[in-house]
Amino acid sequence: MPGRTVAQAVARDHVTVELVSELDAIVPGGTWLMALRLVSEPGWHTYWKNPGDAGSATTLEWALPPAFRAGPILWPTPRRIAEPPLAVYGYEGEVLLLVAVEAPPDLRSGQVVTLAAHADWVVCREICLRGDADLTRRVAVAADAPAISRRWGAPVRAEWASLPPLLHEWRVSADTAPGGYQLRIVPPQHWSRPLGDVLFFAAAPGVIDHAAAQPLTRVDGEYRLALTASRYAATHPARLSGLLVAPAGWDASGAVRAVEVDVPIGRR
Repeated sequence: MPGRTVAQAVARDHVTVELVSELDAIVPGGTWLMALRLVSEPGWHTYWKNPGDAGSATTLEWALPPAFRAGPILWPTPRRIAEPPLAVYGYEGEVLLLVAVEAPPDLRSGQVVTLAAHADWVVCREICLRGDADLTRRVAVAADAPAISRRWGAPVRAEWASLPPLLHEWRVSADTAPGGYQLRIVPPQHWSRPLGDVLFFAAAPGVIDHAAAQPLTRVDGEYRLALTASRYAATHPARLSGLLVAPAGWDASGAVRAVEVDVPIGRR
């Protein structure tokens, strides 16, 4: 129906998937957010871009109308899920994997376009199962102003707002250390709130031991996070890239709980 998005959720083993859109109607030349929505059954989980010690990252292969463009997946903050002696990074329950999509400027008002993508994922509990689905979403084209989806506009925008930002006010550096690495985290001036527990989620496999403890100490006004090198690392990486996650938060209000870091590793 023109003016409304149309799609179907697909049920697979222990997970339901669908494409959703923040807009019911797009405008020529506009950019908006779509998402792959995955809902895992209780006790099951899907995976972040670095799955950790098991599993596999979810992927999307788009089949778009001519001149449409889709960006990469914008990954929400995962959880570290313990599977002794291993650990993985993933999502339990519902997750929206956002993608920015750009429409060409020559669309006609009243037109309805179909966006399609092939999704691949792995869902795990005590066993892991690979799944895939061909998904579609139809959106109408408006002449002047986009129409926000009553169902998905707010959830998609909320997910967008919660994506991990870059860490600006804090200063972060990295060095090699016996058995691994050390992240040195310097708080902004006048910081007085306890930071609490901190975890580093490496963006790439083969860098750190995902299941190892990450002790945090405070020395001379800065925090030092100890990371154990992966036993599978053939060489030392040049940089540490990933997320720093602190349940107590990195801002004054405690609302920003995960931030992106990408720093060179000094040699000691």
